[in-house]
Amino acid sequence: MAGVYSKERKRKLEDENRAFQAEWEGDFFFTKGKKEGTALCLICRETFEEKFPKKFKIREEKLQSLKKSFACERSTLFNAMDKNELTTKASYQVTEILAQKMKPFSDAEIVKECVVTVCKTLFSHLPNSKQILDEVSKLQLSDSTCMRRSQDLAANIALNITDELQQSKYFSLALDSSTDITSISQLLLFVKYVSKDCVVKENFLGMIPMTGQTRATKEKEYPDVYDFSWWLKVAFLTDTMCIMNETLTRLQGHYNNIVTKMISIVFSHEQKLNMYIEELSNSDYSSFPSVKTLFHENPDESQDVSDLIKLLTDLKNEMSLRFSDFRKYQEPFRLVENPWSITTANIAHLSHDTELKSVFEEKKKNKAHYEFWKAVEKDKFPNLIDCAQKILCVFASTYVCESTFSKLKFIKNKYRSRLTSENVENILRISVSSQPANIDAILESCERFRHSTSTN
Repeated sequence: MAGVYSKERKRKLEDENRAFQAEWEGDFFFTKGKKEGTALCLICRETFEEKFPKKFKIREEKLQSLKKSFACERSTLFNAMDKNELTTKASYQVTEILAQKMKPFSDAEIVKECVVTVCKTLFSHLPNSKQILDEVSKLQLSDSTCMRRSQDLAANIALNITDELQQSKYFSLALDSSTDITSISQLLLFVKYVSKDCVVKENFLGMIPMTGQTRATKEKEYPDVYDFSWWLKVAFLTDTMCIMNETLTRLQGHYNNIVTKMISIVFSHEQKLNMYIEELSNSDYSSFPSVKTLFHENPDESQDVSDLIKLLTDLKNEMSLRFSDFRKYQEPFRLVENPWSITTANIAHLSHDTELKSVFEEKKKNKAHYEFWKAVEKDKFPNLIDCAQKILCVFASTYVCESTFSKLKFIKNKYRSRLTSENVENILRISVSSQPANIDAILESCERFRHSTSTN
């Protein structure tokens, strides 16, 4: 009706005809309250609407109090979780250091004792010194714990290497065997590969215990030791091994682990063998001091060195046969070692790239051939990069295996002879690997596992 003012009437709670839903009990732990349209909390046994009515200050204060209490509880829980995670991380870090230094895990308790002593001395004047000592005391560093930690670290390193190998285009293997302190033959495997970001990597792949044992031979008499010709061969062998050792020493080391360097050294040694054969043929013993001394001390003996010349000739022929395949690839080898030493039309664009040449000169000066080929653009020189990767991932020798055997004998010595092959392999992997384990990833994996298996 016109002229009549109609004010909207506010609805009351009982006028809304609210009905309690049965599923709320299971979903929210609420049940129907005494008053129609209300719900009773089964946890705190309170009817919130009645005790804390809407639009009253007491309701707002209660809300803020509950939020603050919840935030405090959550902060306390997360802080405890963070502290536990940091303690566990520190335990992994100590285990990793001990494994890298190839020290017994029983030394971890000594490390803990040292840390506690240092903290007592350095932090005694601080107000939170007791808290610091409490946290350090929580470190789990028993030998059994460290052994488990080493398994996790080694597994993480192995997983990372496997992932990189699956994405690698080329790789090669180096294998060698030797016996440990318990006379068990151990086969070591190393892998050399080019990662997806064109970085040449060399990593420990595994250790395989070989069945059976190496035993000493029975004593035997050798009547030949009284023959001059026998001593002549011994003197010749002494001089020859000195020559060979000089060559082998040049083949060792990280820089000389490039197959192109190895081939250059081998071919140079073949030329020297020709020179030594010519010297012996002319009765020139300047390169064989032991043979020269033996003839000087026995002037009445015959200086027939035809057998020695034959031994040197056989050695030279054996080396030529063994490395005959490499002669076919001398041009690609030269390309990898120095692209500007080749005038082939296929690398004309590369040879005229002055910026790349300056990079090469810098890397060559620092003996970092691997890094130069990482700097070459793959889109501009795909075939050259492919050729370089094939050559760079080839092992030049088994030196990496031989140097690892020294570590193996240091780890499994007479005081630790009962170490299992699995534990020895884990320690070797941590100490030899060129990349450390990702401890944060290990902790994250453990945390996911605990959450997924939790029944709470």
